[in-house]
Amino acid sequence: MRIFIFCLLLSTTSMFSQDINKVVESLNKEEIYNRVSGEPALTNTKNFISNQFKSLGLEELTNGYVDDFEIESGLSFGDNSVSFGVVVPRMGIPMDRIKPSIQNWDFEKDWLPLGFTSDGNITEAEIAFVGYGITAPGYDDYSGMDVKDKVVIILTDSPEGEKSEKFKMFSSYEYKVKNAQKNGAIGALFIKAMGDSANVFEPVIVDKFNSGIVALQANRASLERYFPKKQALIDQEKSIRDTKTPKSFILPNVKTDIRLQLDAKTSKYTNLYGMQEGEDNNRNIIIAFPYDESLSDKKIEEYIKKQNKFYYESGNNIAGIAAALELAKRFKENPAPVNIIFVALSGDEPNFEGSKKMVVELDERVANSSAIFYLDNTEKIHKKHLIINSNDPLIVEKFRSVESFKTLNAEAKELDTRDNNPIIKKNKKYVRVWNKLRSYPPAKREWAESDYTDLVEYINLIEQTIRNLTQE
Repeated sequence: MRIFIFCLLLSTTSMFSQDINKVVESLNKEEIYNRVSGEPALTNTKNFISNQFKSLGLEELTNGYVDDFEIESGLSFGDNSVSFGVVVPRMGIPMDRIKPSIQNWDFEKDWLPLGFTSDGNITEAEIAFVGYGITAPGYDDYSGMDVKDKVVIILTDSPEGEKSEKFKMFSSYEYKVKNAQKNGAIGALFIKAMGDSANVFEPVIVDKFNSGIVALQANRASLERYFPKKQALIDQEKSIRDTKTPKSFILPNVKTDIRLQLDAKTSKYTNLYGMQEGEDNNRNIIIAFPYDESLSDKKIEEYIKKQNKFYYESGNNIAGIAAALELAKRFKENPAPVNIIFVALSGDEPNFEGSKKMVVELDERVANSSAIFYLDNTEKIHKKHLIINSNDPLIVEKFRSVESFKTLNAEAKELDTRDNNPIIKKNKKYVRVWNKLRSYPPAKREWAESDYTDLVEYINLIEQTIRNLTQE
C-alpha cells in the first residue's frame, strides 16, 4: 500500500508541475498582485482562488466558497471642527462687549481625535490648563480648580518624566481622561510633553475603552499661543518639573467650540472555504493560507525608511497560495482517508481577523482537526530558511522523517511562544510553516527554475506529512 502511494505521489508531482508554474505566473500578474483591502487586486485574487476551488470540484462549506465579513478598522471623520474664540482687550471697552476673533484649527495639522474619544458638541467652553492631569498622594493638578463644564489641557507623562515609578499608574491616557471626567470636565486636549516628538500625533486606533467625553490630541505649538505671556506653557511645565508643584489655571480671554461626530470605519474581508471529502467524514485536516495583507501604518513607515518603497507582503505571498492550490489538486486525484479543508484567509495581518473568523465559522471542525497547517509563506521557498513550528511534538517528528525535509535543509521545532494565532487556543495540533528569510521585494519578482523545484519539494513535504499523519 505504501509503495503504491509513493509511486502515485511521483506521478502527481510531474502531472501538476506545469500547473504550479501557471498559478505562480497568475499570482505574479499586476492585476492580482497588491492584495490589499479595498483594492481591485484583492477581488481579482478572491475570484481566482474561488474559481480554482470550483474547477477542482471542492465541496462548498459556504455559499460559493465565499464568507464575507467586516471588521472595525478605525474611525471615519465627517464634518468635524475645532475653533477658538479669542478676546483681545481694548482700552475703554468692556470685555463682554468685544467680539471674539475666531480661529479655526485644521484637522490632522492642529488636532486629531484619540481612539477612545466620545462624540460631542461643545460651545463656548472655558479652557483650563491642568498640568499632567494627575490626582495622586501628595500631588493634585485639580486642587483648588473648578473645571466643571470646561475643556482641560493635559500634558502627557508625569512631573517626574516618562519613567517615573511614583506616577506610573497615573500617566496613562485612560487614567487622565477618567480623572478629567471625574472632576467635571466635558473635554480634554492632550499635548505632548516638551521634547523632539512634542508635535507628533499618536495613530488613531479604535479602543474598546470609551472616554465618555471629547478627547483630542492637539499640536503643542498650535495650542501654546493661547497661554498668556506671563504663564507661558513651557514656563509652567518647567516649573512643575522643577518644584513638583501643580501650576493649574484657567486660560483668560479664550473659549473653544468643538464638534466631533465619528463613525466606525470598517474593512471588508473574505475567507474562502473548500473541502475535499475523505472516507471518514468525522475526521479532517485544515490547510489555511493567508492571501492578503494589511499592515499597520507604523510598520509600513518602518519599511519605507529602510528601502524608500513598500510593497505589500501579500503581493508575494505566492508560495503559500500556490502550494495550497496544488495540494488541493493532489488530494483530488488521490483522496486522503479524512476530509482535507482548504481555507484562504483574509485580514490575518496584523490581527488574525481571518483566523478568528475561521475558528468561529468552522468551530467543531477546527477543534477536532487532526492537524491545522498554516502556510505563512512569503514570496518563494528559500532553502535553509524554511521553518516548521508546531505545538505537537509528533507532527514535528513527522516532518523530520520526510525526504523533502532533508532536501530543503528545513528546520522543525516546537511552536514559538510569541505566536498568538487564535487557532492555537482551539486546537493543540497547529502547524505554522514559514520562511525566516522574509523580504519585501519590488512589484514583480522573477521566478527561476530552481525556485519552482524548491516549491515542488515544499509541496511534497506538506503532502507526505499529511499522508503519514492520516495513514495511522
